[in-house]
Amino acid sequence: MTVQENEMIQNTEKKSLISMLQSAEETFKLLRQQQDQLLKQEVLLAEKDVELAKVKSALAEKTMELAKVRTLLADKDMELVKAKAGLSEKDTALFGAKAALAEKDARIAALVSESEKWKQSSTLTRFFQ
Repeated sequence: MTVQENEMIQNTEKKSLISMLQSAEETFKLLRQQQDQLLKQEVLLAEKDVELAKVKSALAEKTMELAKVRTLLADKDMELVKAKAGLSEKDTALFGAKAALAEKDARIAALVSESEKWKQSSTLTRFFQ
């Protein structure tokens, strides 16, 4: 091999190595960009995780509030049931009082009727005397 051939081969090898180096640099740059994008996506994902945790916390608070409201509603329902039971007792007592009044009204009516009979019989007795 001649010196010229040797130089040509070395130049070709240098060009090849330079080309491979440039290609490796481009690949490295692309990998670096992809890594940066992945890091940005990881940051966004972490931010979304924080937002999700906040939403879950707010949901837990609302669930607790709902449980408190349901408890209050159950208490009010119990009070309503007790009040209705008390009203039923009062209705029963009122019905008994009305029955007693009706009985007294019937007695008064009977007494008035009896009184009218006495008046008529005493008027007739005086008339015939």
